[in-house]
Amino acid sequence: MLTPDEFESLVGHLRVAGWADGDIGWAENIQPPRDAEAFALETIFVICNSGMRFTVAQKIFDRVKRALQAGNSASDVFGHKAKAAAIDLPAELQPVFEALRNGEIALHVASAYASSSDRERQAEVFEMLKGGYYHANADYIRQQLAEGTYVGSDPKAQLVGRDAYEAAGGRFHGDLFTDAATERWIDGGLLDRLAAEKLAAAAEALREREGFAEVRVLPKSYVGYNDTWELRPIIGDQPALTEEQEARLAIIEAELEEIESASDACDVNTVAEAERRAEQLEAEYDAIQNRMPILSDEQKAGAVAYLVIGPDGTPRLHEQLYLASGDDEDPDDGDEGDQGEDCDGDDARAGDNRPSGKPIYSQQLSSELAEMKSEMLRVHIAGDPQFARDLATFWMADKATRGYGCHDLATELRAETACSPVAGFESETLAAEEWAKRGEALDRSWTEIPGIGERYDAFCALSEEARAAWFGWCIARTVMAIQPGKTGSEFLDHLGLKLGIDVAVWWRPTARNYFGRLSSKAAILGHLAEVGGSELSGRYGGVKKQELAISAERIFAGTVPVEAEIRERALTWVPDVMRFVSPTVLSDQAAGDGTADIGAANDDEGQVGDRNPDGAAAEAA
Repeated sequence: MLTPDEFESLVGHLRVAGWADGDIGWAENIQPPRDAEAFALETIFVICNSGMRFTVAQKIFDRVKRALQAGNSASDVFGHKAKAAAIDLPAELQPVFEALRNGEIALHVASAYASSSDRERQAEVFEMLKGGYYHANADYIRQQLAEGTYVGSDPKAQLVGRDAYEAAGGRFHGDLFTDAATERWIDGGLLDRLAAEKLAAAAEALREREGFAEVRVLPKSYVGYNDTWELRPIIGDQPALTEEQEARLAIIEAELEEIESASDACDVNTVAEAERRAEQLEAEYDAIQNRMPILSDEQKAGAVAYLVIGPDGTPRLHEQLYLASGDDEDPDDGDEGDQGEDCDGDDARAGDNRPSGKPIYSQQLSSELAEMKSEMLRVHIAGDPQFARDLATFWMADKATRGYGCHDLATELRAETACSPVAGFESETLAAEEWAKRGEALDRSWTEIPGIGERYDAFCALSEEARAAWFGWCIARTVMAIQPGKTGSEFLDHLGLKLGIDVAVWWRPTARNYFGRLSSKAAILGHLAEVGGSELSGRYGGVKKQELAISAERIFAGTVPVEAEIRERALTWVPDVMRFVSPTVLSDQAAGDGTADIGAANDDEGQVGDRNPDGAAAEAA
């Protein structure tokens, strides 16, 4: 700690050197900031004052203050890019600072947004996560900010080069602790495009030099299974070992034996070093043994090669070559070729006659072209509702009849059978029988045609009535079974009312599907009382539950001789759980208005109109 005399001496020396004017007085009289604006101004002054004289910093501070108060950027009046960016940060990230000031996020969360200098991305991530589950997860925020960016050591960044990326307008983000390998390249889309262009040029040069039929570009460091699953690899001839290679293999074997024999007598550090050396030697040994196969010029002319990015950023030819499309056909299968010498397909299969100037498309460009092509399809499909309905019906029906192997449909549209909450359940109701009949009645003449295009054309050739039947079947099979009161049950009730479904015609309670499944004998007697009063339920008071369930089935089926009024009510009765009821009736019931009005409400509201033109319900009854 300085004594008062030492402090005065230090101040004197500072005054003589010209560094004390204003600085010491300001430091001795500084007051805590009164509000957020005062705190921001103090922060800006500290930034401006770092590394320069007070008198110079004061002038810069005044200019910056006026610029910010006018809504402009500090960089407009301050030539120091880094300091100007630091001053602009609070203004550009106002929502983050506002959330921090209001206590909505912690300081470490706010600092996570500073991991990127891309202001637009910062604002986008903050808006996306605001109020969400991950809004206070600093690691997730950094992950989202880094998405779509690269570090300097990434093979794609090394391929393009820092100068080329910067010349194209690319931006960087770094701090005091980053170097060329760890700094982040913000404009990932730009880097992707530059890398794709550079790989495409290298692929074209490689194709012309080696004589490959096609060189496909993959802007990554490996060739995945999905990239080649339709292709068949070409097996070349393994070249013989050269004298140098044989000699090197012998040296490696001897050194490996020496390492193994000396491992028991070594200490821990020496063993670790020996293991690393052994791994290097084994890798070199495998590389010599697994030599690149030698292909003939004929094999190369029909080969598909893949160009990837090596770990050091150098374009690298993948070691495995594949047969080009059409070259894997068995020539012995061409017995019918003489029947159509003028067939256009002959020229399409003539892979050896392809023009030498055939363009090489990168994966990125291929995807973009495919997207633009699909956009044209979407516009035209949307403009023709009838075509769209037939196409949608075909997509759903073809998927439903095949069950698997439907990747060639080129759509995400599915009409999967809704999962039943009771596995293996068969209701044996009239509706179930009718559903099976409708499925059997569908015209399936088109389903066995092998080609997807031919199968679609055959489907479109069906009559309007047949296509409509397929459409209704595909939509209907997706309806889910939802218990009353669960999410979605209200809409199912609404559909039932709109269709005017008479539940009593399609479903009757039996001992198997209802009465025998009730929890008590009293519940069955209660249903009997609903249609026949206490007199009817009293007749069966001494009957065992199993026999009572069978008797109830017969009463509600109208096969037991009872009074005409009771029989009429029994034939139209269904339990409340099976009715299609409007939300208004359900709310009234919940409020204690009773259940007696539900049946009447269903009868009144359910008859919206006969939406069963084929009279299936009437015929079934």
